[in-house]
Amino acid sequence: MTPMDSSCLASKIDPYIVRVVSSLQKAGYEAYVVGGALRDLLLGREPKDYDITTAATPEQVRAVFRKEHTLIVGRRFRLVHLMRGRDITEISTFRKRPAQSSQTNRPKRCADAPDNMIFRDNEFGTAEDDAFRRDFTVNSLFYDPVSDTIRDFTGLGMEDIRNGVVRTIGDPALRFEEDPVRILRALKLIGQYGFRFEPETEAALRASLKLIWHASPARLALELEKILRNSYTAEILSAFRKYEFLQYFLPELDRAWDSPAMQSALELLALRGERIRAGLFRRRLSSAAASPA
Repeated sequence: MTPMDSSCLASKIDPYIVRVVSSLQKAGYEAYVVGGALRDLLLGREPKDYDITTAATPEQVRAVFRKEHTLIVGRRFRLVHLMRGRDITEISTFRKRPAQSSQTNRPKRCADAPDNMIFRDNEFGTAEDDAFRRDFTVNSLFYDPVSDTIRDFTGLGMEDIRNGVVRTIGDPALRFEEDPVRILRALKLIGQYGFRFEPETEAALRASLKLIWHASPARLALELEKILRNSYTAEILSAFRKYEFLQYFLPELDRAWDSPAMQSALELLALRGERIRAGLFRRRLSSAAASPA
C-alpha cells in the first residue's frame, strides 16, 4: 500500500482534468484535483471519477465553462457538475466552517438531530479552510496538475495514505456529529483499501453509529448506489458488519448475515469485484443487485 511518488502523478492523470483545472486557473481562480481521485492515484489505482475544488463560486465556474454543459446542484452543499458525455466532473468551491447561526433553519424531520449537525455548508473560504473542513486526512490532499505539486495542509495526508490510516481532521466525535454520513465513508475506506483506524477516530465512530439515522435518506440512497457500483462491495459490507454499522444502515442484511444465502451472495459480490477490476465487468447496479438473489 505504499503510495507512488508525487512526481508520477502528471503522467497518470486524465488530460481532460488537467484542461479543466488549467481553464479555471487561466480565468484567475485557484484550482486543484482533490479527494478520492488523488488518493487512488497515490495508491496506484485507477480513479473512477475526479473532483475539483476551486476559489471560483458555482456561478463563476459556469461562466468559465459557458460553452459546455454544466449544472449547479445541491442545497446543503452547492457545486457544479461539468458534463462530458455520460461522465460528470464535480467542481466545488473552497468552503470554511459554517457559522452556527446558519444551522438554525432545520428541516422538520431533523428537529431532534444532534446540536452540531450541519444542514447548510455554503460559506466560502480559502484552500486551507477547505482542507480542514474535509472529513479525513487521506481525503485532504490538493493536487495542482498544471504545476505538478501537492499541498498537504493538515501535514498528515501523505503520511496516513502511506501507512493506511483513517483519521478525522479535528475532533472525531464532533466531525461525525456534524455529518453522520462520515461514519459510512470512514468504513468504506476500511473495506475498500484495507486501511485501519487511528484509535480516537475508531472510538468516536463506534460511539456514533446511531447518528446515521439522522442522515438524509436521499444521501444514504446515493451512498448505497456508490457502494453497489464499487468493485469492493463485499469488502465494504464486511467492514460495516465488523464495526456493527450494518444493523443501522441495512438491518435486513445484518439479520441475514450468517445465512447460507447471504454468504453465497458475498462470494458472488467478491467475484464480481475481481472481474470489474480486471476489466471484464462494468460497474452496473444490476449485477450487484442480482448477487443477493
